[in-house]
Amino acid sequence: MVYMGAGNPRTYSSYYLPGATGFGLFLDAAPAMLWDPRIQALGASFGIKSNQFGFNVTGTNNFMFVVEGSTNLVSPDWVPLMTNTLFNGSVYFSDPQWINYSNRSTFLAFSPDTSLTAIIQEGRKIQLLDTLTARPLADLVAPDAANIASLRFSPDGGQLAALEQNQRLQLWDLRLIRTQLQQIKLDWSLPPYPQEHLVLAKGDVTLEVDPGTEFNPLATPELARTIPAHNARAKSNLIDLTPYYNASLISHSGLNDLRDVPRGIQTLAGVQFDVRGLIQVGADFPTGPRYPTQVTNILFGCTCQRLHFLHGALFVVGATNGTRLGSYVIHYANGHRAEVPIVVGESLAGGSTPTPRDNESFTIAWGGRDAEFQREGILTCLFESAWQNPFPADVIASLDFVSNPPAPAPYLVAITADP
Repeated sequence: MVYMGAGNPRTYSSYYLPGATGFGLFLDAAPAMLWDPRIQALGASFGIKSNQFGFNVTGTNNFMFVVEGSTNLVSPDWVPLMTNTLFNGSVYFSDPQWINYSNRSTFLAFSPDTSLTAIIQEGRKIQLLDTLTARPLADLVAPDAANIASLRFSPDGGQLAALEQNQRLQLWDLRLIRTQLQQIKLDWSLPPYPQEHLVLAKGDVTLEVDPGTEFNPLATPELARTIPAHNARAKSNLIDLTPYYNASLISHSGLNDLRDVPRGIQTLAGVQFDVRGLIQVGADFPTGPRYPTQVTNILFGCTCQRLHFLHGALFVVGATNGTRLGSYVIHYANGHRAEVPIVVGESLAGGSTPTPRDNESFTIAWGGRDAEFQREGILTCLFESAWQNPFPADVIASLDFVSNPPAPAPYLVAITADP
């Protein structure tokens, strides 16, 4: 029971927890209210929406509550983020400043019975806590893990899935972990999981995606909030790369500042491009995302005279002309195959202040000074390079974007096909 106010009983209220008995509308002449605010962690509103983290809070009508945040769950220093009233039994909380506090404890998931909380710590570590006491129970760290984008418990709470920003999935068997901890008398003091009869397969496990469900990397919060939607009026020769984006122009790598690149349908170097996100291959950051060495089966389904690529590369400053960064592998519907090498000095430049020579087949489409390298005067550039199609009458079915480690890591922003 909690009392607020002083003096006359009618100037304060009493609050009681769910399941408590003996309470009506009043207690000793003071208004009595059910104390039951709940975060709807399993609802569609939970997570990052419209560039801010938020969730619905439900409970007793006209109940006043405060949401607080902290960068350390066991710290006594919590900052009030919002004070609000449940006028219709529900209110939406949002924290637009979440991106400025990477350690703030908001990237979390609750087990179905809410007894266990999982939070992302330091980008790659998962910490399990007792929800009631905030006592740390275990740290889960996968080998060679990239930064984690989201967490989700299974319906029975026995498994925890963690989706990395590079689209790799971690699956933690909490039931097995607790069984092993119990054998050495280190199991955490929570009710045991219900018995489950499973046949565990040995060897590799294949994750199958329901063909009736669209799988889109933009479902990850970090990308969904920063990449504009595809313009339905865009011409068909502006290849739609939406299903293949794995990084955004705003929050790419911290090494190349592309946030000032104009987005949408833009004319750069005399060519119209659909500029919204990018596909990164071959990059592996010790404290950031780990990108694939290749992205395959980028669908086309068209004929063309030539292809225009809008691209760039990480770690390319100082690379010598002739360095091969990767290639675009063209697959035709009739089985033909062609390869477009990505080469420093032919497809893009490697110098700090690139200036194409007459014999080079690329153009600087956009250039801006990288915030990290402003003092050195280093430019961050996007380059346009064109490839003449040797089979213009044949339908291009798909394209593979392939890196060439350990060479500098290329990224692709847009492709335009000349009919």
